[in-house]
Amino acid sequence: MVKKKKSKESKSKISIKKIIGLFVVGVVLLVGLILIFSYLKTTSDIREGEVLDCGGGTAIYLDEKLCWEKSALVSAENWKDADEYCESLVLGEKDDWRLPSLIELGSIVEKSFVDISINDTVFDDTLPKHYWTSTRYEFKDNAHWYVHFEIGHQGYAQDFVKNYGVRCVRDNLAL
Repeated sequence: MVKKKKSKESKSKISIKKIIGLFVVGVVLLVGLILIFSYLKTTSDIREGEVLDCGGGTAIYLDEKLCWEKSALVSAENWKDADEYCESLVLGEKDDWRLPSLIELGSIVEKSFVDISINDTVFDDTLPKHYWTSTRYEFKDNAHWYVHFEIGHQGYAQDFVKNYGVRCVRDNLAL
């Protein structure tokens, strides 16, 4: 009889271990799903009908009420040149262009596109490279955030880094 009790106890211990293991697997799967869905929510999805032509080579993304430069400057010598390019830009008879913030530039990232993470029917000349933003990196002097449109990655770089792209934006006050 003693042997039977031990085997029953070991069987109950095994079943408790299995239950705990299944619980842990369930929690890991749940956390994974939460991360996947939160990742999908952070990427924009510009659908047809939400993009309007502002005229003169510009496009409006309606959710953000921003007017974007369709054609990007292929590369700037450094961050200061990128900023000055946008400040001096006259496009669509408007002269209030600026470098977008990290949040603004990140809002046009679309990870569902192949080879580039932006709607290439709207922004047809975007290269899979880094694009400057106006957002300063707060932990380092003379550094700003960028968005890389090959995979939608965000990071920061020193302001003297060469050959990052520039896409200007302006507030669409007409909406």
